[in-house]
Amino acid sequence: MHIRSSLLFLMFAACSANDPSPRTVTVPPGALHPVSQVPGGGNAPGVIAAGGTSFTFTGPLAPGSASFVGSPVTDDPNSEPTAFGTGAFDITINAIDYNSSTPQTIALMFTDPDNNAYVELASFVEYTDVNNVDTVSEVAVIVKQSDFVVGGSVALDGVDRVALFATGPAANPDPALVGAAVSGTVTFTAGTLANGNAITASVDGSFGQIDWVGGGGGGGGGGGTSMLVAGNYTLGITGPAQVYCDGSLAGHEADFNGITAASLHLDGGAVALALRDADTVTLDGSVIASDFGATPLVLDDSNQPPALFVATTNESGSGPNGTSFIGRYLALDGTSATPTFVDASAGGGYTTADESGTCTVSFTASLTQ
Repeated sequence: MHIRSSLLFLMFAACSANDPSPRTVTVPPGALHPVSQVPGGGNAPGVIAAGGTSFTFTGPLAPGSASFVGSPVTDDPNSEPTAFGTGAFDITINAIDYNSSTPQTIALMFTDPDNNAYVELASFVEYTDVNNVDTVSEVAVIVKQSDFVVGGSVALDGVDRVALFATGPAANPDPALVGAAVSGTVTFTAGTLANGNAITASVDGSFGQIDWVGGGGGGGGGGGTSMLVAGNYTLGITGPAQVYCDGSLAGHEADFNGITAASLHLDGGAVALALRDADTVTLDGSVIASDFGATPLVLDDSNQPPALFVATTNESGSGPNGTSFIGRYLALDGTSATPTFVDASAGGGYTTADESGTCTVSFTASLTQ
């Protein structure tokens, strides 16, 4: 069977808010849908060869793992393999567990256009699903060749090191579902990265569903159409903090690293989402009352990219490096929402006395059912 790495490309744009005033806390660039990438180009196999393939998460993360045992190494990643290793994988995406103890595995070496050397650990299995459809599931872990040291480990980073998962009908050119992990660890157990030899390795990471960012078709805004569904959710806010500073505070991000979600009194809990009109939604619940002082909290997409719903508070206080605390925000992305998951971001803003510099501390957030 030919190894297929034909992952589905979908255009999706990262969201950022307009900045109406330095005294108003805003959603910083990258707070929603941080963009990760898949190394590619050069002689990389399959869709990875397209280069410039970037993605964003559109679903919750869950632990996943895969092993690659005695995987033959080849320096011609686009040739038809004649031998495979063994392994296993167990990956959960959108609360569905995909697992196999009988995949075939291989290690494919390639270089990108800048002559950076990578290795892709590939695992695939073909089976008949419950609907009697011939289905393929694949795992691909890409790291730099220089990372490979027997007995060593390297962290996934979403830049040069990433894990991918894809599954769908074998007869289709594109998978029905694509997932990825950009946090976790790849561990190397045995072997050498030489053509004709074999390696053994494993990966443990946090996997979630992704959408591709179009290499040449990205645009501003959030896509335009809200997919938010009214209902009861759990608001989750997690660290670590992401700090964005500009103006006279540019380069002072480290001064704000000690700020936590707890110190900003951003707590999670049960919330109720309601759709007031096409441009406005509300969140209600005791956690909203305690965190934002409003029940319900009104989030709207005026002066925002379409379907990015934002609520801010106007507050006062002191911050690091002589700054003033100006308020908190909560943002919901309607463009990628499902009935069980809404990508979100929460944080607080700071400014200098003369308002020449601002910093925003943001945290990953979500609404889940």
